[in-house]
Amino acid sequence: MENNSPELESYIKTLRRIMCSAFALRGAPMKVVIDFRRGLGLMLTESPVIPILCKAVIETLVTGYRSEDGKVQSRLYQPLKRAMLVLINYSDYSTQVAEEIASVPGFMECVRDKLVELCPQHMESKLKQNDTMVLRLLFMLVHNCAAADNNIQLLNDLDYTKVMVPYLESKSALMRLTAIAVLADIVDENMRDILDTNPRIIQFLMKVFDKALANSTHRRHLGWTARETARTIRRLSRNDVNKKKLVEHGVLPLLVKQTQTGDEEEQTESVGALWSLAFNAEIQEKMMDPELGVIDVLNVEQMSENAAVSRACKGTLWTMREQLKASDKYKDLGEGLCKIKHTTKPGTKLLSDTDHGHVMISYQWDCQPVLMKVRDQLRSSGFRVWMDIDDMGGSTLQAMAEAVENSAVVLVCFSQRYKDSPNCRAEAEYAFQKRKNIVPLLMQQSYHADGWLGLIIGTKLFHDMSGKYSFESRISRLIKELRRLSDSKVDGPPAPTSKQKGVNYLPLGVTADKPLGDHDGTVAVREWTQDSVALWLDEHQLPRERFRNMTGREIDFLRNLRNEAPEAFYKVLIDVVGIHDLPTLVQFTEGLQNIQL
Repeated sequence: MENNSPELESYIKTLRRIMCSAFALRGAPMKVVIDFRRGLGLMLTESPVIPILCKAVIETLVTGYRSEDGKVQSRLYQPLKRAMLVLINYSDYSTQVAEEIASVPGFMECVRDKLVELCPQHMESKLKQNDTMVLRLLFMLVHNCAAADNNIQLLNDLDYTKVMVPYLESKSALMRLTAIAVLADIVDENMRDILDTNPRIIQFLMKVFDKALANSTHRRHLGWTARETARTIRRLSRNDVNKKKLVEHGVLPLLVKQTQTGDEEEQTESVGALWSLAFNAEIQEKMMDPELGVIDVLNVEQMSENAAVSRACKGTLWTMREQLKASDKYKDLGEGLCKIKHTTKPGTKLLSDTDHGHVMISYQWDCQPVLMKVRDQLRSSGFRVWMDIDDMGGSTLQAMAEAVENSAVVLVCFSQRYKDSPNCRAEAEYAFQKRKNIVPLLMQQSYHADGWLGLIIGTKLFHDMSGKYSFESRISRLIKELRRLSDSKVDGPPAPTSKQKGVNYLPLGVTADKPLGDHDGTVAVREWTQDSVALWLDEHQLPRERFRNMTGREIDFLRNLRNEAPEAFYKVLIDVVGIHDLPTLVQFTEGLQNIQL
């Protein structure tokens, strides 16, 4: 559009109307405003408005909004600013808008290039005022796009991590916060390296969170609300190494404080973060401290009328059930959570003409349509199938636990969203602990499982249900594998778990008083009791206190990993097991090497 053209004038007027619409209900309750803006956002996605705005932004960023003498041309700069504000305001409340923005060809590439271009001058505080405003708006836009899970792969493919990292050292607190939030969304297992390089990040985030909670009027600090900050914390806590760093910097009392505010949106984020943190055994011990009040708050809020708050509280308590059961104060609560109804026998078949076992489908809800087709095909082929939309009753977690216990096979339908979901993690880890046969189904193209999910799936062959291949060809292969499994015993004795302290699971034929030397071969290592593991630790001068929760199954896994994938082995020892000093690393590796076969 020409600088003084009628088309530009009409475009500017339209932008103003769209912007005004977003603030039409100013002063109304926040939930009403959010629902209204989401509705408007949905309307925008059903029109060509979003692509038009994105293309206008691209054109202005590429050609520039300054004249040859360096002066800002208001007729170009103002429409650019308004266009970005419209995209920000609606993507802030609508995932669909954020996804459509990212899908516009060349848009995220253009934004990335502009962020790279502006970075050096910003870091030296040499950007002009108008350029600084553009930079801030671009940051807000990237933040909103990164919050949409379906955009994460694209942002990673475009190397947004490398773009964001330099801004962690920005002199602008707002820019640092936004960079942290974007990285928390798009980076997972690699976030540990970023935090190690920038150790002040977590400390800064905790300071902002504390001050936002202390602001009783606006509930914000440096422009960030307590809810937004808690969301960033929750996203950071997906990484198991980050969990420890967050707790070390005092996140637990702040989350407890936020959970008690009565604001349901804040509560949803805080209890969600607590559930994510609870998957670490050491953090569970800290959460058990009565003076901290975590368990008491969760116990009260699990009765919340807000479904998301209630579900997260119940999930956290269930994840900590063994810790609760072993305590004096919360023993009754823990025992109640550990009660499971058994309706099947171990080692039974899963076809419907038998009375035992079923195929359980463990999935994240965005994959539900495809998995309903899987369910129907399996049932028509004679399999008994458990899926939550058909069989859930009473307590959600209780039903899930019983479904795992009474299953013969668990289909782990994995994706990035599956990995990020604490509910899915609870299901997958429980199935793994119970030594259920796990059959992985890939639900997201090009996704590679890592972290806790990668350890569970391991090197298992998966069935690609992501849509890359025809459904018919994939389902036929899955049915063949399940028929093979139906002809054999698929359950075994429960696997030892680090969260079940004080309980020795003894496989058939192995007794607790059997000495370490009596175990020979791979199977024997997997069957080691806690006493056997302790003897092995003592023999190789490894501290019991540090590795007290390790099981024979985990030792056997590490021994095999050392032989099959040495690079992955040392990464697991450092990132997952937590060995960061050379002497312990040497002793542990030699200990594995000395296990007699």
